[in-house]
Amino acid sequence: KAALLGAAGSGGDLDAITWIAGVNGTGSSGTLEFAGIPQTYNALRFVLSTAQTDTSGVAVVWVINGDTSSEYRRGENYNSGTGVYNTLDQANNKIFPKSRIPTNSENVGNVWMEWYGYTQTSGNQQSWGQSQMMHSNTENISSVGGIAYSPTSLAAITSMAVKTDHSSYHWETNTRLDMYGIGSNA
Repeated sequence: KAALLGAAGSGGDLDAITWIAGVNGTGSSGTLEFAGIPQTYNALRFVLSTAQTDTSGVAVVWVINGDTSSEYRRGENYNSGTGVYNTLDQANNKIFPKSRIPTNSENVGNVWMEWYGYTQTSGNQQSWGQSQMMHSNTENISSVGGIAYSPTSLAAITSMAVKTDHSSYHWETNTRLDMYGIGSNA
């Protein structure tokens, strides 16, 4: 039985999750970015944990390879204290999740976004994400969905920026973004 479990791929490089790098907010920049992303994994995972005190909250904007064009689409299901919602944004929408990061420093927002096949150079790049936001002591917003990126000429993802949606909003020092590699494409 142990041989069968081993043969099924339980463990080893093909299943490994490897921390690649992390960055903290500075309080003076609205961009957290990774450049020179290694092309040696099957997927990338980004984990953002933050609490913001900007009075209107902060939207999480994902930018691949510096491209700010209209080639992003968001699909998402989310719930809040008032109901369950489904959204499909066909316009230029690099924002995931739809809910803004909380505006109360006591409440934390977390976003987990994975990009599979990020080394591909044809088709499109698709992600899967989930988030959990606590906007007040009584309003908790959960979300699942993702972003599809379909430029005219697709390239492998070599840089990823996670930005705020306004130049005067900055990632605060309690913000942390980590990048992980999943598996091996060798």
